Amino acid sequence: MRIELYCDGGCRGNQGRTNVGGWGVHLVWGEHVKDLHGGELNTTNNKMELTAAIEGLRAIKNKGVGVDVYVDSAYVLNGITSWIYGWMKKDWKNSKKEPVANKELWLELLAEKEKFAGAEATYTVECMMKDHKALQGATSHYFGDKFSRAYNVTFTGRDNKQQYPFQTSWGSTTRMIGAVIMTHGDNNGLVLPPKIAPIQVIILPIAQHKPGVLEAAAQLKERLVKAGFRVKVDDSDNSMGWKCAEYEMKGVPLRVECGPRDLENGQCILVRRNDGEKTVIKLEDLEQAVEAQLELVQKGMYEKAKKNLEEHIYEAHSIEEAKELQQKNGGFIKTMWCGDEACELKMKEVAGMSSRCMPLKQEHLGDTCACCGKPAKHMIYWGVAY
Repeated sequence: MRIELYCDGGCRGNQGRTNVGGWGVHLVWGEHVKDLHGGELNTTNNKMELTAAIEGLRAIKNKGVGVDVYVDSAYVLNGITSWIYGWMKKDWKNSKKEPVANKELWLELLAEKEKFAGAEATYTVECMMKDHKALQGATSHYFGDKFSRAYNVTFTGRDNKQQYPFQTSWGSTTRMIGAVIMTHGDNNGLVLPPKIAPIQVIILPIAQHKPGVLEAAAQLKERLVKAGFRVKVDDSDNSMGWKCAEYEMKGVPLRVECGPRDLENGQCILVRRNDGEKTVIKLEDLEQAVEAQLELVQKGMYEKAKKNLEEHIYEAHSIEEAKELQQKNGGFIKTMWCGDEACELKMKEVAGMSSRCMPLKQEHLGDTCACCGKPAKHMIYWGVAY
């Protein structure tokens, strides 16, 4: 059962000396209802709308309960779901390059909103894209028993008593497809790792109208399929150039070219998608050569992505240094952190970066938090994320 939170605010006049503003909140949780309200002088409609949302969220003590917030203010809705992250990246400047109004209230609302994340602990595969931005990949969450208590989910234990289960969630979704595309793709299209490519090998017969060429291509496919590879022959009427571009765009890891002259010489040509490298092989060595080339593609793609990651991780010891490194290089910035949420918000506000993860293999970069100077508890990665 979720909490419904209805918020509204307004004022008579707008920031005049004698105007009166007010806000109200109506909370509903099943049969339980609670109303909150307040007001002040010399205020604005937007301030009252923000205050209503802040006070409503603040009044909810059980942060493990799901909350639906209803507002009639496009200013609040767009601000907290979209605009605020752009403002933080731009040092709290709006599209007109003017200081954002009500900055303190926006920070309060963001802090209250993020208290409802829910998990006791979250584990993530944090990915770096080619443009050095972060993308959270597969995640798992440990919720403890807070959600089972909030939703009254129980089971009968071995002692024959009702107990609240401790819960986890695990997710590896279609986001991973996007990560593959953004990590490995190039200007010619997809570049797919052989282990996950739907088609691992595309066979392109050259001068296929000549006797024996299509038959030979079919035999090559049959041999490779028997060896366990995912293979296709393109015997369409499209030109060779068109076919090459087509399967480059689709990211097929390996291309096999065979024409009359190749067949006369008992050979064919293998072309790797990831680097364009061509290798001439004997037809009798086909299966072993294809396996070796696919392994080279897989290894080459992994090493290139790993190099991009490792070369774009930077160490910082202050927010100012972290901000400068991010603006200059992008990538992940690692610092020491005290564990305080206020420092997370400060890093977002000043440097435009969110916390990405605390690596399981921790490094000791110093004794104090880069944000506040207090004793540090963890080494953490920061970055700009999609």
